[in-house]
Amino acid sequence: MIRWGIFLIVMGVGSFILPMMGMQFRLMSLFNDAQPAAGIIVAGLGVLLVVLGVGRNKAKQAKALAMQQPMNSSYNPHLPPQQAAAMPATAQVGNCLRCSQPLWAGDAACRACGTPATTAPRP
Repeated sequence: MIRWGIFLIVMGVGSFILPMMGMQFRLMSLFNDAQPAAGIIVAGLGVLLVVLGVGRNKAKQAKALAMQQPMNSSYNPHLPPQQAAAMPATAQVGNCLRCSQPLWAGDAACRACGTPATTAPRP
């Protein structure tokens, strides 16, 4: 997309400069009666394509970077908190009635499905 944009910019700007030297692009000579408007439109489309292409490339790079980096959060709803063994107050107190995932002391809702923390007895 960026290459097409650059091509159109060159064609549009060239359609202004070349007539000063007695020349013209063959493609742009088709629009000789509509000059300089045709050159402005072609160059404008070129700028638009370059801007859209750069934005698209940045979005792709950001997405690829996000996929490569591990998430900063070490939260995993299926694993107990690391301090559970050291602090009895953070031990598992039961399981979610809806999805059976573990509920930990202090949880207001299930970490997996969001159901309010009503517990079933631990098996």
